[in-house]
Amino acid sequence: MRRVKVVARRRLPRTRQFVLGVLAVLAAATLIGMTIAVRVDATADARVSAGADGRAFAVDVVPKLLSYDFDTAEAHFAEVLDELGGDFRGQFEEVGRTVIVPSAVERKVVTSADVLESAVVDSGTDDAVILLFLNQSTTSAESPETKLDGSRVRVHVERSGGRWLITELAPV
Repeated sequence: MRRVKVVARRRLPRTRQFVLGVLAVLAAATLIGMTIAVRVDATADARVSAGADGRAFAVDVVPKLLSYDFDTAEAHFAEVLDELGGDFRGQFEEVGRTVIVPSAVERKVVTSADVLESAVVDSGTDDAVILLFLNQSTTSAESPETKLDGSRVRVHVERSGGRWLITELAPV
């Protein structure tokens, strides 16, 4: 009988070491998992925040971009360029200068855009894709009665240098 007790005593410390080792591994895995979860949560919060900020920016700026009066169209288009970035800025400047402004002056166009609804389609931590539902009312010398058009546009905004810029605007 003594021999059995001695064997049991020898196994107890090894079992205890094994259990403590398993508990240490589980504690480390839990700590790593919690750290990853906190980081993922922080990134998700940053994406949600960027989406909300980008959406507010797009809702504010896109109507300004699409609303103009033939009397002040040239100055208007020069002014809104500060809200644009990337290749889109150059494209918008070129189209505004060569197509929109001359046509607006010639036809005496006055147009006003309003955002009816908006939604964040996708967002990163420093960019967002926004869908805007717009109404645009237009009058011109050839069509003095107000014409109302509804449209949807996909807007890509990016944060650059601490401020938001529109880098893409496309009809959907």
